[in-house]
Amino acid sequence: MKTWEEAANVHITVANKVVDAFRKSGRNVKIKRCFEVKKEDVNDEIDLVVSLGGDGTFLKTASMIPDDRVPLLGINTDP
Repeated sequence: MKTWEEAANVHITVANKVVDAFRKSGRNVKIKRCFEVKKEDVNDEIDLVVSLGGDGTFLKTASMIPDDRVPLLGINTDP
C-alpha cells in the first residue's frame, strides 16, 4: 500500500507528463484544481477539458461543464 506522499507524487508526475505533452503539441494549457473551477471557466473557447485524478474528480469536473459541446477526457491517476 502506498503512503499518502507516494500517491501524491504519482498524481503530480502523471499531471506534469500530460501537461507537457499538450504543450509540446502546441496547445494552450490552463491548469486549475477542481475546487478552483467555476462553470464560467468552461466556455466556447475551450477545446477540451482534461480531468486528472480519480472517479470523484472526474464526476466533479463533468458537473462543471454546462453542455456537451466541450469534450471531457478523464485520466485516472489514482494509484
